Amino acid sequence: MERPDRESLLPPVLSHSELALWVEKVEPLLTGARVQRVFVPGWPEHPEGFFKKLWAIDLDTRDGPCQLVVSLMNPATGVFLLRGKPLKVAPTATRSGFDLVLHKELTSKKIVSFKSVSYDRILQIGFNGPAPSLLELHLIPARPKGVWISPESGLSPSPPRDPASFNRQNIPHRPERAEDPDRHGTEWLRALRSDATSLARKRVESGIRARLSTLEDRIRSLREQLKRSLEEPDWSWYATLLRSRLHENPVPSEGHYVLTDWNTGAAIRMRGDPELEPKAQMERWFQLAKRKKRRIEESETRVKDLESERAQCLHRLENHDFAQVGNRLPSLPKKEEKRVLGFSGKQYRSREGFPILVGKNRAENLELTFKIARGNDVWLHVRGRPGAHVAILIPPGKTASLDTLIDAAQLCLLHSGGKDWGKTDVDYTFRKHVKKIKNSQEVSYTQSKCLSVAVEEERLRAIISRSD
Repeated sequence: MERPDRESLLPPVLSHSELALWVEKVEPLLTGARVQRVFVPGWPEHPEGFFKKLWAIDLDTRDGPCQLVVSLMNPATGVFLLRGKPLKVAPTATRSGFDLVLHKELTSKKIVSFKSVSYDRILQIGFNGPAPSLLELHLIPARPKGVWISPESGLSPSPPRDPASFNRQNIPHRPERAEDPDRHGTEWLRALRSDATSLARKRVESGIRARLSTLEDRIRSLREQLKRSLEEPDWSWYATLLRSRLHENPVPSEGHYVLTDWNTGAAIRMRGDPELEPKAQMERWFQLAKRKKRRIEESETRVKDLESERAQCLHRLENHDFAQVGNRLPSLPKKEEKRVLGFSGKQYRSREGFPILVGKNRAENLELTFKIARGNDVWLHVRGRPGAHVAILIPPGKTASLDTLIDAAQLCLLHSGGKDWGKTDVDYTFRKHVKKIKNSQEVSYTQSKCLSVAVEEERLRAIISRSD
C-alpha cells in the first residue's frame, strides 16, 4: 500500500493505549468465537482487486457472524472488526504462505483469549486445540508482522514492554478512536476504499502519461518518415519521361538515363537499374511512385490520428480525468513492450491485445524474423509470392485466436501488395520453423498451415485504429 496522499483518507491506526482500549471493547464478543476461514478480501476499487498483506478471518460469534480484518501494510497497520460478512473473497488474489498456514491451522478452532501486550502495539489471539496455539500480530507501522506460535515452532510470546523504555509524551491517546469498534471498522473501510480509488487513479494517470510518451515518439518517427517520402524524386514524372522515349530504346550512360524535361527543356540524369530493360525500369519507377503516394497518405493519416489521441491525453491530464476507460487494450508485459519498441517496422495490435509486427522491406523482414520474433511467436507469409514477413508476438502461456490470425493475415496480404488480389493463401507457422537459406536473403519454412483471406476494408480500419 502506498503512503496515503491528500486524495486518500488516513486509516485510524491505533497507539498502544488505544489498542488496549479497543481490545477491551471487543474481547467479550470475540472470546469463544469459532473460525470459519482465513481469506484475502477483494476491493473492486483497487487496480489489482486486492491489497497485499491484508487478510480477513470469518468468525461465528454469539452475536452472529463477524469479520476480523488484519492489515500488515506499512504505514496502514492495524486490525478492525466488521459485523456480518461485508467482505468477499478476491478471486484473483495471490496468497502468501503465512495466510495459507493460518487458514489450515485456524479453521474450526475457537478463540480462547484475546489481549494486547502491555505498553506495546502487539495483539495476541489464543486458540484451542490439543496443543494451544497463539497468533501474534505486531502492529508497529515500521515493522509489521504476524507470528504463528505453537509448540512445534519453538517460539515464545512477546513479554510485556517496560514502560520506562519509551517517552510517553510523544505517544497519542485518542480514546474516541477505540471506544466504538463499529465506527472504528467503518473508518478503516472508508480509508481503504479511498486509498484503493486513489491507487486506481494514479494507475490510470501513469498509463496516460506512458501512452502520451509513446504517441510523441510515434508522431516524431512518422514525421521523419513523411519528410523522407516527400524528399524522394518525382518517380511518376521520370517514368512518364522515360515512356515517351521507349520507341528509341534508350541506353543508360554510366548507369544513368538522360531525360529531357518537357516543361523546362533541362536535361535530367536519373540513376537506373543496369539489370532492367527500359520498359521494366519505367514500370519500376511507376511502382515507386505508387509506393511514395501510399506512404505519404498513410503517414499523414496516421499522424493526424495520433495527434488527435495525443490531444485527448493532454486534455485528460489537464482536467485530472483519470476515470477508467472501457474497451482498452490490455497492457503488454515489460519484455513484450521492449520488443515492440525495438522494432522499426509497422506495429499493430489484435483485438485481444497481441502485438502484430510487419516488415516493410527486406531488411525489416529479416530483423523481424530473426531478431525480434521468438520460437513460439506466430510467423506469416503470402504463399508463393515475395512479400512482407508478419509476426504475432505471443506472451508465455498464451495462444493466438483465429480472429488474431485473420487480422495478421489481412496485414500480411495488404503489405505484400495484395490489396486487389482477392482471396489469397497466407501461410502461418511458428517462428522456430522458419530458417534462413544459406548464402541468401531468402527464408524457408515448414509445418505451416494456411488461411485463405481477402483484404477487408472495414476490418483493416479496425486494426489500424488499435495500432500503436
